[in-house]
Amino acid sequence: MKLFRYGPKGQEKMGCVAPDGAHYDLSGIIRDHNICNLQRQLPELLGMDLATLPAIHDWQSLRIAPSTMDPGKFICVGANSRSHNKEMGITIDEPIFFFKPQSALSGAFDPIPYTQMNQQLDWEGELAIVIGKEGKNIPHKQAMEHLFGYCCFNDLSDRYWQYKNGGVEVGGQTSIAKCFDGFAPIGPYLVTADEIENPGNLKMELRVNGEVRQSLNTSDYLFGVAECISLLSQFMTLNPGDMIAVGSGPGNAKSWGDKYLKPGDEVSFEIEGLGRQNQIVKEVSQVSL
Repeated sequence: MKLFRYGPKGQEKMGCVAPDGAHYDLSGIIRDHNICNLQRQLPELLGMDLATLPAIHDWQSLRIAPSTMDPGKFICVGANSRSHNKEMGITIDEPIFFFKPQSALSGAFDPIPYTQMNQQLDWEGELAIVIGKEGKNIPHKQAMEHLFGYCCFNDLSDRYWQYKNGGVEVGGQTSIAKCFDGFAPIGPYLVTADEIENPGNLKMELRVNGEVRQSLNTSDYLFGVAECISLLSQFMTLNPGDMIAVGSGPGNAKSWGDKYLKPGDEVSFEIEGLGRQNQIVKEVSQVSL
């Protein structure tokens, strides 16, 4: 099932998309967007005749909120693409993990904030997953039992703060580069695990001003969805609602002659079966999403 959240900030409702593309309101059934509650109600939702629900006819004019709310942990996986690692000239035995703050979350069509602190704004289209069942030390064979669903995610980063003077000067650090408000657009949909037959074979494409900048298949990941869930659970308990971004492929701004994003640029990102997000970079003095 394709789920989405819509409406003004603080007043979001839950909706769903039928196989024929019609959008329906679930707010009469789902009052709380908590992943535990969604997990519990999912069998009921999957058995429903969606046409009996109130239709959302003007959904394209509505604000589409982040597909999930308030993840306890937002974990990102770096250096997890074979072709991207080759592009960067690195060889690793395991991916790199870092965190994004909840305050970075934004909707799939919200503007990308560009503040006075930004200089080298870059894109990273990725597959993201949402945990549906608590687990610690999860065996690889049982990892998919802990998955709720999938969504599109753009790991926006400011490379100046990530690689300041090549990273040798204090201030060059990954988390700071990726922590800005609005630097984690997710959605538009949260697609439940039953909808995706093979998460290891999904096409992904990111465009800037209509030009393809990233094109990747999830088969390029060194560590797939199950591997990431299992590995991360060896270090920390994974809770319902936690998000894991599985990694970006080649084609960042550096490989395009340092064509970093500027105000007015349009970024679109799509994953097969998960929908497409579209944002405009907007210069702001104070972020308000």
